[in-house]
Amino acid sequence: MKYAEAMRTQIGPRPYVNGPAGPFNFIRKMACNFGWDWGPALPTSGIWRGIRLEGWSHARIKSVRASVDLIAGTNAVIRLMVDREYSHASNQKADDTGFTIFGPDRSVILCGFVEGETTIPLDCVQFWWPVGHGAQPLYEISVYVGTEQEEWDSWSGRIGLRTVELDASPDDIGRKFVVKVNGKPIFCKGFNWIPDDCFLDRACEPSRVRQRIQQAIDAGGNMLRVWGGGIFETDDFYNICDELGVLVWQDFLFACAMYAEEEPFWSEVKEEAKYNVARLAHHPSLAVWNGCNENIWAYRDWGWKDHPDVIGRTWGKGFYFDLLPSICKELTPGIPYWAGSPWSGDYDVDNGVPPNAATHGNKHVWEAWFKEDYAVYRKFAPRFCSEFGFQGPANFATIAGVVPVTREEAPRSSAPPLNGETGASIVSGGAQLRGFDFSNIPPRDFGSPEMRHRQKSGNTVQDDGDRRNLRHLVRHFNLVGAEDLLSALDSPDPKAKPPECGAEPVHPAKRPSRANFDDLHYLLQLNQCRALTLGVEWFRSRQPTCMGTLYWQLNDCWPGVTSWSCIDGDGRFKPLWYATRKFFAAKLLTIQPEEDGTLWLHLNNDSDEVATEVVQITRRSFDGKVLAEQAATLSASARSSAKIALDPSVATAGDRARELILVEGSTKAFWFFDFDRNLRYPPPEFDASIERSGDEHRLTIRAKTLLRDLILNADRVDPAAVVSEQLITLLPSESFTFVVQSKQDLTVEQLTRQPVLQCANRFGAGG
Repeated sequence: MKYAEAMRTQIGPRPYVNGPAGPFNFIRKMACNFGWDWGPALPTSGIWRGIRLEGWSHARIKSVRASVDLIAGTNAVIRLMVDREYSHASNQKADDTGFTIFGPDRSVILCGFVEGETTIPLDCVQFWWPVGHGAQPLYEISVYVGTEQEEWDSWSGRIGLRTVELDASPDDIGRKFVVKVNGKPIFCKGFNWIPDDCFLDRACEPSRVRQRIQQAIDAGGNMLRVWGGGIFETDDFYNICDELGVLVWQDFLFACAMYAEEEPFWSEVKEEAKYNVARLAHHPSLAVWNGCNENIWAYRDWGWKDHPDVIGRTWGKGFYFDLLPSICKELTPGIPYWAGSPWSGDYDVDNGVPPNAATHGNKHVWEAWFKEDYAVYRKFAPRFCSEFGFQGPANFATIAGVVPVTREEAPRSSAPPLNGETGASIVSGGAQLRGFDFSNIPPRDFGSPEMRHRQKSGNTVQDDGDRRNLRHLVRHFNLVGAEDLLSALDSPDPKAKPPECGAEPVHPAKRPSRANFDDLHYLLQLNQCRALTLGVEWFRSRQPTCMGTLYWQLNDCWPGVTSWSCIDGDGRFKPLWYATRKFFAAKLLTIQPEEDGTLWLHLNNDSDEVATEVVQITRRSFDGKVLAEQAATLSASARSSAKIALDPSVATAGDRARELILVEGSTKAFWFFDFDRNLRYPPPEFDASIERSGDEHRLTIRAKTLLRDLILNADRVDPAAVVSEQLITLLPSESFTFVVQSKQDLTVEQLTRQPVLQCANRFGAGG
């Protein structure tokens, strides 16, 4: 802290956002350590990785870089460069540098010597592909330096035989943004990645990293963007991505600030970049180098270029447009570099195409969170959306493990009961988590100091994420007490001085909440799913204009936080993770409106086979009666989309409050004509039964009425429980079986009472 503040004083201040603990842009350290809009301010100091002392003579290997040029058929060319250091000038050229290449089966493919940049042709190779596009065979290169009598140093690493390029060429819309692997365009589906814990020794534990990356794949992702406010991840991270086929978009470590280019920072950044670019050069997963996060955009459009602390001063432009691209071109010529996320590709940052233009390069879409309803996503057809998101709270067990009950019990739910129940209750098998007994715990309060402390989005003196969440929620759902809670969170004195510690001020609600915690918790998680589903399905329906959608964010760094993640800080899947698995599926059916008001059915096919869907499209009343129907066949070639217009008789509601559109093919798609708060849902009714085999509990729900967006919060009964699926919508007489993994003996009564089982019907306009 003292160093950063001293450097700011010495060089002159520059604007930044987030980082309440201090000027993170004046020290080469993980920016989010200083606090961010999803994590606490905990600036650490010290050595967090293993440390050793090396002694050496003659020569040692400084770095090994391998790039791959694919040629016709099954042949490839590897360009190998070994950088050496010598203990004394007289030792130079007194050594041999040799290599051995092993195939995926560990057989020796080729041996030879390295001199300068060495070109190595290989025949009959197996190419590396991103997950969902092919296999991930890995070859090993072993390099040594020494003499015939003595080996002085050695290095080994795995490579994948692939090329990667970024097609950012101009077209009749603007400028493309298409990642290609082995010449093949890849629609990138994935997430922004933050450090998985506030403390990096825990965040970088290999088994934890592997689990989180596998969870991204299991949700349908094929790319992770390592965000520039974090770190260059450990070798384990990239090795795992190589193995599993996850493309890595790697930011350089500049985020949401203006960065001074004066010494010592220019030299520090140069060495930092050279070291990490060389270290990561051989990884086949590495697909994009990105200069910064939002800094070019901030300079142009956040008023920073006219800020008195920026006018006439360096702000990072030299890093993004000169230093970093030159290092990448020298050390990794086969990996594309892009100056910023977002960036339009226009180097005239003052007067050229705006950095966050939808028509050029990559875009961030935050209007849905900060300003408008999430239907605003449909105003944009970005070429590649590399950041957008919407908040939802952590799962209940995660919150209950860290947030004590400090206020009076919140009121019981005033929404219609589930399946004829008379009121909300928390059912528990008596499980223990972090010392908390889940039996008979009264609901928490989203306005309490403990919950408010876990909301880091925005300036809490003026506005914050809880207020934004509530504004979105009351627009979409009926929940008694939600507007009162929003009122109770009114801003305090805007001139209030923040605490001396640098942390954000915490402003609890003025009075205990009148909103039932359990219902509010369900609706906030559901609203997060609705927002991201709308956004991603819209972006996918714009393919090939749009060729990527990476949402903010996969993971959290601490438990109990309300954030944009789909996996909470204790590693539990939020409902958004299950929604992601649906909207990132290889085959997606989705209904989307066009500007003229017509509805279209889109088939998005992210596979290498032709996809043909024979579908039945019906407009139905909520009681299941068919009011209009349309049969159709859609066929989408590999990695493409197809669409058809819905017949007006299907697309036009007779009663918007009591009707829906259902598409039935290999999967289903729904369309409701209004926000939930205006829909006349029937009171939810169903039958339920359960079967157990070992740790597997199969809970079958048989709908008597329409049931929209069922979520089974099994963690309220057993914190260790894992549910197979969420967000299930059933028509009358349909059934679905949830599979719950739990070592406890769970009952139908436990799993089907509020708030364990929740349903959107309860928050409409009533029958």
